[in-house]
Amino acid sequence: RSPAPEEVSPSVLSGEATVRRQQTEIVLLRLALALRAFRQDAGDYPATLASLVGRGYQKAIPPDPFSPDGAPLRYRRAGRDGYTLASVARDRDGRPVVAPKIP
Repeated sequence: RSPAPEEVSPSVLSGEATVRRQQTEIVLLRLALALRAFRQDAGDYPATLASLVGRGYQKAIPPDPFSPDGAPLRYRRAGRDGYTLASVARDRDGRPVVAPKIP
């Protein structure tokens, strides 16, 4: 039988959150690399993450590991030279977990 939530120790719950946070950082990094490759080839960042799939930079857009409904990561192109790619997850300071900027 699976333990009831009240039977699970806080350290186990903390460990699960750490694993999900690490998974999120890996997903964000992979997408950031795909965004960089897209920009190098096309001269601009894509309008949507779906463009990465359409042009073969990703097989699929992974869901946000922290999204309760499996929604995709949040992406917004910011002009020609920038974008924001983030999870619904928050870091220890309460800020969104965002993708690293890769020059």
